[in-house]
Amino acid sequence: MRFRHPNKFVPALPLLFALAIVAGYQSAKAETAAVKAELAPAQAPTFTVGSKMTWRERGKDDLTSEVVSVDGNKVTLQSDNGCNSTFTSDGFNLWTRWENCGGNTGSSTFERPGGIFPLEVGKKETYKARGKNDKGNTWSSTWTCRVTETDSVTVPAGSFDTYHVVCKDKWRRKDYYFAPELGRSVIIAQSPIGSSRARAYHQELVKLEPAG
Repeated sequence: MRFRHPNKFVPALPLLFALAIVAGYQSAKAETAAVKAELAPAQAPTFTVGSKMTWRERGKDDLTSEVVSVDGNKVTLQSDNGCNSTFTSDGFNLWTRWENCGGNTGSSTFERPGGIFPLEVGKKETYKARGKNDKGNTWSSTWTCRVTETDSVTVPAGSFDTYHVVCKDKWRRKDYYFAPELGRSVIIAQSPIGSSRARAYHQELVKLEPAG
């Protein structure tokens, strides 16, 4: 069975998984300023088992996710709300598996002819995604991710110069503010497109803890 709006069946962002749907629309565009200096091309992030990330969404409790395994570019997280998930770290929005995440369990596969790292303004990639969940629902979508600009942003974890990456499919837009200094996105947001029922959210990095 295929559904028109895949976000009805999959978590809005597996990194934060079981956070409730944000009431109403929240703008994906963060408060930004000009970067302090020109950014060098940003390499894909690396992850270490035992490292942790804590995120905050307006009106929600902070949520911490720990890296429990790394296999090449496949990274598996365990969140303190019981969600387990795996993603591909050399791109954006590449979640391959999630279990007990906001009431959802499922998986996705991707057809990627290229890649977006190292990040530079104007760089882009387009890929196809297919997924299914434990209820037997399936979906497919085509995503385009583009590095649109550089921005300086401030989040609970601090102030960072970032690459702003915008990913879109037919139903939603996702904004990532990737800080080369940390090798992580420090803001991740989603907004629906048109009459889509996609979930809206805006999440900011609170803390990044190294392993040990």
